[in-house]
Amino acid sequence: MQEIDEYGFKEYKLLVANSVKVPFVDSPAPRRIHVEVPMPPEKAKEVKAQIQVMAVCKLTAPFTSLGKFHKEPTRDDPKSVNIEHHYLKVNILAIWIYNYATGAVYARIQPTSEFR
Repeated sequence: MQEIDEYGFKEYKLLVANSVKVPFVDSPAPRRIHVEVPMPPEKAKEVKAQIQVMAVCKLTAPFTSLGKFHKEPTRDDPKSVNIEHHYLKVNILAIWIYNYATGAVYARIQPTSEFR
């Protein structure tokens, strides 16, 4: 008899309705937002651990959705995985890069039609 490990997760994600207008890095899922903030290297090293990203969003219909993923265990991979996805559908109005310790805002990026 083989022992099976069972894992269950809930994931909460934004489903970005206007994603073609937001600067994404070309990468496999999940896609990541790419922003460059010009600053001297010494300053970047100093504030790196304090930098946060905030997406300013507006809900768009149907607002929420659910998805599920299930992987059955096999003899070669005796793990059962269940993932419950919870999505919040939004339009991104802006992305802010800021320092949570000081409140300094380093960049405000607005969606445009230039990005593809």
